[in-house]
This record gives sequence, structure tokens and C-alpha cells, in this order.
Amino acid sequence: SIPLPWPGLNAGLSGLEYSGFYIFLAGTGTGKSTVLRELVYWYRINLPELKIANFFLEENETVTPLAYMALELNIPLGTLRRDIKDVPDLDYVRAKKLVDTDNLMFIGKEFGRNADSIISYIEYLVQVKHFDLIIIDHISYIIGRSGVSKNGERRDIDEFLYKLQDITQRL
Repeated sequence: SIPLPWPGLNAGLSGLEYSGFYIFLAGTGTGKSTVLRELVYWYRINLPELKIANFFLEENETVTPLAYMALELNIPLGTLRRDIKDVPDLDYVRAKKLVDTDNLMFIGKEFGRNADSIISYIEYLVQVKHFDLIIIDHISYIIGRSGVSKNGERRDIDEFLYKLQDITQRL
């Protein structure tokens, strides 16, 4: 399994099982994205050999790497984005090294952000690129971009989760 940075949760779950499917649920604005970033950052520091795909769908491909760099530099992301030129060169190089690796993948603008594209790309990342961990943040964003069907958003989210579960079991 892949250990978790939180001792109590790690003891209860014995880490995250490879080929597992985990969902972090909480209300709007409670910090799910922050928790997922902290988790990936912890893995980069403690288990840099893990290959992690980052599907932070409400961000563009430049924000997520900057978020990890901000964690490394121990400064708020907004400060880093506004004042990146003020970061000392050695600190910037150290932080950039954290995200400048083949073991991280960030979703780009050109990627089709809909359910079928996500499923196909996950399959490719696991089977061809051998990624260990796929982080998807904001499933509702995928459904909204795909267009809600006549069955409604809740049903569409359920169907997407079933597809994720199926691909997890299959791969």
C-alpha cells in the first residue's frame, strides 16, 4: 500500500491500496483541493518514485505545479503567483525541481475535460505510462463540461463514478 501522511488515517486504512478507488468527500469550500495538494506534496517529498497524475480540473496546467512549489517554499500560492520574480533564484530552482519530473503529470488546456476523455486518458496513464496514483479534483466540473444529460447531474456523477470503479477493477 501507499502510506498516508496522517497517522490516524494511515493506521485505520493501512495506507492506500494500489488498485484502490478512494473518494474524498466534503462540503463546498471545506478544503478538499488543499488536502489533495498536501497529499501529493507529501508523496513528492517522501515517495518521489511514485508517478502521480494531477487532474485538478478547475485550474490550468500552470497553477497546480505552482501550488506544489508554493508548498515547498512555504508561501501562499497567491503570493507566489503575484511575486514569483521576488523568489530568490536558489529557492526557485529547488521548488521547480520538485515539479520538474516525469513522475508528475498535469492536465493541459488541450485535454478534453469530459468523462469519456478522462476515462480513456486514465487507462493510457495506467497501462502505458505506469502511473501509480491518479488524483481527480472536482468531479462535478467534468459532468458540467460534458453537459448534463436528461437523467440529471446526480445520475451523471453516479455513472462517471461507476466508470471509474470499473476501470479501477479492470486495471
